[in-house]
Amino acid sequence: KDSAVLRSAGATCEECAVLVFTSGDKAETAKGALEDYVQSQIDANVDYRPAEIPKLESALIDVRGETLLLVVANDQEAVEQYLGP
Repeated sequence: KDSAVLRSAGATCEECAVLVFTSGDKAETAKGALEDYVQSQIDANVDYRPAEIPKLESALIDVRGETLLLVVANDQEAVEQYLGP
């Protein structure tokens, strides 16, 4: 239905995606795809940018209603505090 995606210029793995679907079921299905995507980023960066792996391993992937959120940040704890439960 709608989306916004921000990614780092490539030197780091920070990124944020907000994806809005037509139903919660579709958002849940897409969550699996994002989990696979994050794992592929881990696999691709483990030797190339090992310092980025903790960010990827703590990525926030959250479904709230029809909205799916992905956040890979340098300070993941701050992201989770900001978003709340």
